[in-house]
Amino acid sequence: MTEDLIDKLVFHFTSKGFMECSVDSIDPSSRPEIAFKKGESRVFIYIIDIDSLSGKGAIMKKIARAITNEHSNLTYLAIPSEIESSIDSGVLNDYGVGLLVVDDEVREVIPAKNRVVKPMKIGEELMERIRAVSYTHLTLPTN
Repeated sequence: MTEDLIDKLVFHFTSKGFMECSVDSIDPSSRPEIAFKKGESRVFIYIIDIDSLSGKGAIMKKIARAITNEHSNLTYLAIPSEIESSIDSGVLNDYGVGLLVVDDEVREVIPAKNRVVKPMKIGEELMERIRAVSYTHLTLPTN
């Protein structure tokens, strides 16, 4: 189910000129399932699918991640149409998080509000790799 949602989201955003970008370097505490970029504008999308409903508190955790995200200009929660009535759209609207409902196509039920982006923290694993490369390519001046 998630793969189908992702495919439809990719088609929706790329048809609007956005490019999909990697989420691997984003801190796991705020990492979305999928992200897009167009110029300097970043879009993060957090997905709640039917499978994630089985976990206790899974919906609230995902909504909390979307609400507290400070690293994208636009933040959306994407859900299948079957669970649209389970989401409190007022809370999302209060925090500027948009709602995308995916069935045969992607519908923007609540538009996301544009936010000021804070610089992203680079994950520790990536920082370790950068440090390792920096030291292996370090050359000292000889006199």
